[in-house]
Amino acid sequence: MAKGTIGRTPYSFAKQSLPAMIRFASPTEHIGHVDPSVAFQDHPASINIDPQIRTRVLPDDDDETDEAGSKKRLVVVRYFLDRPGYGLHNSAARLWFHPPAQVTPSDLLDFLLHQEIAQTNLLIEVHLDKFQSFMLLEACQSALIVWDFASASYEHPGVLNVRLTDVSPVARQAAMQALTTAAAAATTTPTTLQHANTTPIGLFSFCIMAGLESTALLSTMFGDSAISPTFFLSYGPFMLFFGGILQFTVATLQVFRNNIYGATAFYGFGCVWLASGVTQILELYFAVPGTRAHDILNSQDENSHSENDPVGKFIRTMFILSFVVALWIQTLSMNRLSSILILLLGVKLLFASLTGFFAPSMQYAQLVTGYLTSMFAFYVFLVEFTNNVYQRQVFDTYPWSKLHSPEEVFGAEGKIGTLHSQATRLRQAKYSSQPQRDPRAAMSSSQQQQQQQQQHGANNGNGGMESFTISEKEE
Repeated sequence: MAKGTIGRTPYSFAKQSLPAMIRFASPTEHIGHVDPSVAFQDHPASINIDPQIRTRVLPDDDDETDEAGSKKRLVVVRYFLDRPGYGLHNSAARLWFHPPAQVTPSDLLDFLLHQEIAQTNLLIEVHLDKFQSFMLLEACQSALIVWDFASASYEHPGVLNVRLTDVSPVARQAAMQALTTAAAAATTTPTTLQHANTTPIGLFSFCIMAGLESTALLSTMFGDSAISPTFFLSYGPFMLFFGGILQFTVATLQVFRNNIYGATAFYGFGCVWLASGVTQILELYFAVPGTRAHDILNSQDENSHSENDPVGKFIRTMFILSFVVALWIQTLSMNRLSSILILLLGVKLLFASLTGFFAPSMQYAQLVTGYLTSMFAFYVFLVEFTNNVYQRQVFDTYPWSKLHSPEEVFGAEGKIGTLHSQATRLRQAKYSSQPQRDPRAAMSSSQQQQQQQQQHGANNGNGGMESFTISEKEE
């Protein structure tokens, strides 16, 4: 049994046949005998590790060079899960026999995949010994980091420490695919699916429903002399389909575009019109004798009628108005068109909430602001639709900020990745996706030889640990 050190840690090694793979047994077992007859079979030999020492396997002969005369290298890859109580002090390990002299992140990923350590639900980070920090494997690839194990041997193996973090399987699979398919000095730009902007039809629905609501109010104020009663036969279906279902669909499609403002607004308005449409249809078509709706609508008590319930109407409208106020605040970072549109809607709702207390003056105010809201919504629809079709600013949207406001009239992008913890987001911080070229390619042969000699000298002074080189980004 021979003894030596890895860095400052003592270890011992036994001479045995070199297996293709090594399976580590339970730490509580003692060192056992490995049958040389099974060492080179497809099934790996089993080696039992004593927890007090480090064990490794050497070839049958003491010569640490292969048949071609090149030096045989050994790297210990230690890895652990990023969980409470886990760290390098209780990490697992794999022996990497004959790695490349210059190990790239792609080489390390291939080894981890072969050992079934790298999985689609794990984030891989490598410890940079000179910086005393972990770096994402993809970031190492982008930064052109190379680990130099030219001086690693069986007597003084190199060491790589890997930390594994649980992340989203989809995100990790995309990151691994980007690394394995990238070139040595560049990363692959992912292709994103583009979705059409559906806010114009949502704005047109907004325009029509504001106008129809004002028309219904006009019929209530002036009776059959202004609007025929047949208007209400189609008013309910319009609210249900053209107001509710259409705006709800628009909101759903805006989710895929990450338009947080458009999705929130159209989801809210769509649900309001769905509720109003269902109420109108139930009152008109299903309030038959014997139903609760029929009893309420035909009650002799004037306070039981919906139009004579000022307090209930005020409470309902105030909830909607608070939602509109929140929408208006967000428009101050967008453009003046959306700010004016939401402001008109808010004023109309304010008048509508007071019609039960101050009729008919508030009804006239609601009627005027309702038609103004409808007409201005049509103009906003025209601006948004035209600018999207012509793919340029045909109509000015009057943004509040030329630099920071969105180009769309009724849209604002939401934050991405906020469902992950801040620690996970920091470890997945975007690394440079710009193509990089290794400056060593432009060096002369004498410069390259001098750099290799400097690296060799550094390796001899680091106690057998690995060293790495970082290629500076080209300015």
